[in-house]
Amino acid sequence: MKAALITIDKLKESSILNDNIDDQILMSSLITAQDINLQSILGVKLYFKLQDLIISGDINNKANIEYQKLITDYIQNYLKFNVLSESVIPLTFKFKSKGVVQNSDPQSGVTPITMKDAQILVNYYEDRSSFFAKRLIEYLIKNHKLFPEYSISNCDPNVLGLAN
Repeated sequence: MKAALITIDKLKESSILNDNIDDQILMSSLITAQDINLQSILGVKLYFKLQDLIISGDINNKANIEYQKLITDYIQNYLKFNVLSESVIPLTFKFKSKGVVQNSDPQSGVTPITMKDAQILVNYYEDRSSFFAKRLIEYLIKNHKLFPEYSISNCDPNVLGLAN
């Protein structure tokens, strides 16, 4: 079982996402953002520690206040923009039995964006996500004693900017 480190409601409330966006697409993008991108920053042990605390409900215990702060003050800001980045393509295109089609609603008069425009949006949100990733990493490095599961050696050096 996976735990979402930000709720879909909070994601919609704190971003430009419209309330009518399919929660299933957002949840899929959120899980992707967490499993691929966030886990690379946190490392496996800290990532699964946070998952376990949320699933068990222990995240709200006084003893886990630093983990809760990590999630609310750092991880959720990162995830908000990373989910936006991960959502652009699934919200723009759909897989149908006859092929991949661009989402559109002729009745609304909305013109679908081009792939080039979609890539511009992805890049825009990836830039913001990178900013919050750096803030998260700096916080973890500075406060590593608060999170014994965190180890720089377990993290992806590309994410940390340490790769050649």
